[in-house]
Amino acid sequence: RAGHWKLHLSDQMPKALYNLTSDIGEQHNVLDEYSQVAAGLMQEVVAFEAELAANSRPAGWVDNPVPLR
Repeated sequence: RAGHWKLHLSDQMPKALYNLTSDIGEQHNVLDEYSQVAAGLMQEVVAFEAELAANSRPAGWVDNPVPLR
């Protein structure tokens, strides 16, 4: 979501785009009419996923864990 736009994805591809200013109920998919907006939002998604991958760390692992008392 960015500003008044909300992009729905399916399998990492744009599925629907809604203008929440005029369609708060998300009833009118405007993906075809505003494909350039969807493309810009997809660039944001790709950048966000790259940032997550670059800055994530593996979950901690402890051999023989003991519960806290």
